[in-house]
Amino acid sequence: MADLIWRNATLLAKKEGTEGTANAPAAGDAILCSALEAKLQRDWHSRAYMGSVGERPGVIGAQTGPGLSFQTEIKGNGTTNTPEIDELLESAFGLVSTGTGSSTITTGASTTSLPLASGTNFTVGNLVMVETATADVYESAMITVVSGATLTITPALSFTPADGADVKEMRTYQIAVPPSGVNSLTCDVFYNADSGAGQFDRFVGCHPSALKWDSPRAGAIPMLSWELLAWNWAQSVAGTRPTPTYDTASPKAALASKLKIGATLTDVFDLSWDLGLVTVPKVSQNSTLGIYGTPIVDVNPKGSFKIHPAHTSVAHFTGWTAETAVTLLQQVGNALFGTVAWYCPQALRREVARQDDGGVQAEEIQWDATVQDDALATATGQDAALYFAVG
Repeated sequence: MADLIWRNATLLAKKEGTEGTANAPAAGDAILCSALEAKLQRDWHSRAYMGSVGERPGVIGAQTGPGLSFQTEIKGNGTTNTPEIDELLESAFGLVSTGTGSSTITTGASTTSLPLASGTNFTVGNLVMVETATADVYESAMITVVSGATLTITPALSFTPADGADVKEMRTYQIAVPPSGVNSLTCDVFYNADSGAGQFDRFVGCHPSALKWDSPRAGAIPMLSWELLAWNWAQSVAGTRPTPTYDTASPKAALASKLKIGATLTDVFDLSWDLGLVTVPKVSQNSTLGIYGTPIVDVNPKGSFKIHPAHTSVAHFTGWTAETAVTLLQQVGNALFGTVAWYCPQALRREVARQDDGGVQAEEIQWDATVQDDALATATGQDAALYFAVG
């Protein structure tokens, strides 16, 4: 019966108003997920402080360690650019820009410059979708400059937009460390009637401690793998299991996927990245509180992909040495409210390994997403190491 209990578990997640203070999720906060696993262990916090020799054991109430892991789909909901896992993504990246800009090309567009009927609401650092020669089919890029009603974008589009083509801004998640505002979550995991309809685990003060993207095979829905670390956990048998409300919109059939290295469309496979999340206490001191700790999330994105040199041009790898940064952009889907994209402004090649792929020569390229300048996703610098967008 244990399998039935887990098969029918329900996950709900809601952003907290105060770090570590429960904000009870409701039916509308349900997350459609798979491979859900609650981790109920509790680890002692060591008590290192000035003047001590070594460390001392923690005290009751100072334990962490509980959390949960699961996988989610990532897609537009068919009518807006806000995905079901919006608050999860905001918690992981730290900052979200709603992406409300919408306009059309006037005249004189190029692959990197978009003159619009109106530049209102378009924001530097957000990704946009530009309509191709095929109606209602879009290609993604990042806004680097907004000058009046003209957008400068990167990387270059693979086509020149026609007059009257639609340009839609995407909802863009940007790394901001430490996170702006409060991005912690309260997560409830309810179980089926075999274990009591009102029994649930509540995880408070949750922060993502791992977020991984595995590029989908052709036609598949992209998936994100999550691990959340909680500051506190409690069990209850007095809750009321809600009837979950899920996003039921289906993505467009045969989702297209494309990757650009620089501005070059490249055939790759087995592409993945890890946001490199680590939840740590940031220790500070002031005259009011003395020495105190605040939980923050460090981020160090990195990834890899493979190519078949015999079937893919590798000319654009020639200049990508260990000290040269290139842009990476992957897009899955090409329809409005059905597209997901991520963008790395500066990827450094870390390692290239030759491999065998069923008798075909392959190369695996590993890369790090470097942090630029002040490491903040500011409107003037686009300094974050990785951007994630839904449109």
